[in-house]
Amino acid sequence: MSRSFLKKICVLSGGGFSLLVLLVACHPSLPAAAPPTIQPTNTLPILRSELTPISVETATPMLPAGYVDAAYVLDGVCYDALHIMVGTPIVLRSQADLDQYFNNLNSLGVCEGVMLAPTFDFSGQILVGQIQMGQGCDANLYPSPPTTDTQVRTVTIWVQFAVTPDCDYEVMGIFLMAIAPPPDDYQVVVTIQP
Repeated sequence: MSRSFLKKICVLSGGGFSLLVLLVACHPSLPAAAPPTIQPTNTLPILRSELTPISVETATPMLPAGYVDAAYVLDGVCYDALHIMVGTPIVLRSQADLDQYFNNLNSLGVCEGVMLAPTFDFSGQILVGQIQMGQGCDANLYPSPPTTDTQVRTVTIWVQFAVTPDCDYEVMGIFLMAIAPPPDDYQVVVTIQP
């Protein structure tokens, strides 16, 4: 088709939309530009990242001598069960005690599925603790070294419960530590104070 014939078709078609379509169709085509080519290289770029090590000692409060953090034993326990156990002392002297503690948690019926007690090495240590709630941004627990009273036959652990204020969140602090076992006839008392 000649260019003059196409122009005549464009003029004769009349009507707004068809004219627009024909004008687009009548426009002479532009030569297509060649797509850019990427030249392959024999080497790949090396991405480097500088990592800044984080000191665990600065991120976590230091524990007094004689304490080993064992809060991981309660990993996987649902929030609702832990919430019910707030303020209840935890003293576990054997794997059988730990198994029974988890049976008690399961009997609450507030968690989905059955929670299995983890295995814990009770040779030379027992688990003691308590769960505490507060309102704020974050909760931290700062235990004092255990004090032993041979006359009353008790081991007392004082724990400072500190909540970072200025937030409207319900926060939970889990204090669960492994300590050297006192004699069997000694009572272990965990006292959490605000």
